[in-house]
Amino acid sequence: MSSPDIPLGTSPKGIVAAKQVLDVVVLHPDFDQVLNASVVAVDLVTNIRMPTGVTLMADPGMGKTLLLEMLARRLTSSDKSINTGKPVLHIALDSAVDTHKLAGKLLLALGYPMLPTRPILENMNHMIKKAMERLNPMALLIDEGQHICEGNREITARAVTDWLKVRMDDHNLPVIIAGTRTLEKIYEINPQFCSRVAAEYFINAFQFGEPWQQLLQSFVEQVKAVDLACLSKPAISRAVFGASKSNFRRLKKLLVHSCIGAADLEVPLLTPRHLHLGYTAAFGVGSGTSNPFDRLVQ
Repeated sequence: MSSPDIPLGTSPKGIVAAKQVLDVVVLHPDFDQVLNASVVAVDLVTNIRMPTGVTLMADPGMGKTLLLEMLARRLTSSDKSINTGKPVLHIALDSAVDTHKLAGKLLLALGYPMLPTRPILENMNHMIKKAMERLNPMALLIDEGQHICEGNREITARAVTDWLKVRMDDHNLPVIIAGTRTLEKIYEINPQFCSRVAAEYFINAFQFGEPWQQLLQSFVEQVKAVDLACLSKPAISRAVFGASKSNFRRLKKLLVHSCIGAADLEVPLLTPRHLHLGYTAAFGVGSGTSNPFDRLVQ
């Protein structure tokens, strides 16, 4: 049975609010540090020939994919001096990645509508070379990079990163690769690749305090469909921190469900009651657990 307090459907206003939460661009010092380092790396390559790159590691749900999307927007923004009109390539890996599959993903990112009928690596390499020479992309962004070196796959991981290293050298292509902390194994597996992708950054779990307040303020300022001003209150801010377990993905899920509940009010204002219901809708309440917002709605 569903709780009668939890809406079984979502109104158009609720959809608008949920999308605004998902579209929030994070204002957080750790994100800015990685973005700035990545932009510097790409800017350097546009001026001198020196293959370079950045690795970004974080626990699942900490915003790696969002950060790569933010980086792509920053690199191609028309009001940035680095913008050259060149494309930024963006691919995501999966658990079965090898050189053939990586080449296939890069071909699609380069604009080929489909892969060759017989995907022989040598033929794909030739096609990639021609496309790279024609497009001269600004950078290659790789998401889910931990799949390169998961499990006992050292030989495959070395082959994949050697393949990437050749593309970096041949086309002066900066690579920004994001993944979970498993990606750190690559520094032992292929030091030659890592000497090129040398800048290494970690996004740690958000700590309660000023960085957390800055993170919540991003939502307060950018979500317009629902007034989220209550997130600035210390007691609510701390409860949200506990509910999200300092994980960015959990925070967005909590706020999505909470805003859906508040969006249809005459004055759409987020309250502890909406956060309480949003937590239950997003995560449920298992045996032996309690809702972090219980004491705020009593």
